[in-house]
Amino acid sequence: MARFGLAVCRWRCYNEIAAVYGLRQRSGSKGGNMPRKSAEQRIEKYRNKLDPEWVKKALEQSKDSMVAAQTSAVERLAAMELRVKAVVNDEDIPLFSHVLYLDFARELHRLIERHHGGAGLTREARIKVYDWKERGGVESILKRIASEAFGLTV
Repeated sequence: MARFGLAVCRWRCYNEIAAVYGLRQRSGSKGGNMPRKSAEQRIEKYRNKLDPEWVKKALEQSKDSMVAAQTSAVERLAAMELRVKAVVNDEDIPLFSHVLYLDFARELHRLIERHHGGAGLTREARIKVYDWKERGGVESILKRIASEAFGLTV
């Protein structure tokens, strides 16, 4: 019951602040007055997604930003692969093993894109080093790739 009382207090406090700053006030219960779509509206939206003309129009509107995002991502990936290839070539690794180290680096790249740094990234990178060591990679080379290609200390 105390939690409910606290929630009511939060609603009242929000509404008081909203009144001062001219914001939209909340009403009713915890859900507020968020608009809900009816079944007919949802079905109509689904039908639109199946309409080729609607899909074409939607893609034309976002095509430029999609191409720019893909271009940026591919450039970052290609630069990373060049750094990894430099490390792999320096270690005199047989050509058939290059794929293993490039795949390891791509997984680290995905982690960095997702985590953007911090303790979580370091922990996940250590897990990836262990995982790829178990798949046949040399731990010192994996750590060197993480260090030189990504600036990670694992």
